[in-house]
Amino acid sequence: MKNGFIQILERDHRVIEGYWKKLKKECEKEETQRDVLLCRETFQQFKQAIVAHAKAEETALYSLFESQDSKQFKELRHFSLEGYKEHQLVDQLIHEMNSDLSIDDKWVAQFTVLRELLEHHIEEEEEEFFPQVQSVLSREALNDLAEIYQIEHAEHLKSEKPSNSQFFGNRLNNQSTIDIESAAKK
Repeated sequence: MKNGFIQILERDHRVIEGYWKKLKKECEKEETQRDVLLCRETFQQFKQAIVAHAKAEETALYSLFESQDSKQFKELRHFSLEGYKEHQLVDQLIHEMNSDLSIDDKWVAQFTVLRELLEHHIEEEEEEFFPQVQSVLSREALNDLAEIYQIEHAEHLKSEKPSNSQFFGNRLNNQSTIDIESAAKK
């Protein structure tokens, strides 16, 4: 059975997927049929959802494993480091797409790459990373991570307009305060 923390992460994945489906439907129409204003508005909502999720996930989850060298956490460390890199790639694409004022074929191609990257990222997290996290951390630790995640997520959602260059990668200052050794299942 999935813990509440994992359910929260997966719920946010569904929200992100909902936005990309709406973007795909509206923005991949023939250029003359696109509602550019609706595409821009939906993209801003999509961007906000991704940023809030990614920053909170980095703070609550990735930071917990990124510096772990023990054999028990080696694969989780790899997933965390890979997750950071994928978030950086998402950030780069979002920045490029946000800078482009038109919703032209180039923008649609970038969106397709972004969507495919996110599909891969979400699938890998849900099928491989999250089950491993749940198997090594205690219920109490997972509940603590859920609280950290929700606080961080809400903070990033309410921030008016985060700087495009500061979406991701500020992991050194925003780390989970959970001690990994005491959080592991005994």
